Amino acid sequence: MHANSYAMKGRDVPCATEREACRLCYETNKSDTLRCGNEVAAYDMCAREAQRSFLEGARGAAVANP
Repeated sequence: MHANSYAMKGRDVPCATEREACRLCYETNKSDTLRCGNEVAAYDMCAREAQRSFLEGARGAAVANP
């Protein structure tokens, strides 16, 4: 009866491209993973930005609904 009322909305996975680049780099450089520093840095920066955006959205929603 209420199945459609509680349906979760789909979202894109943040940083999927950067995550895949890290995975591929680690896979191809198993013996020297330090070569993946650029990919890891890009993934880290993307994740931090996604977290910041999420938190700003959560704060905005809390302020908009006093």
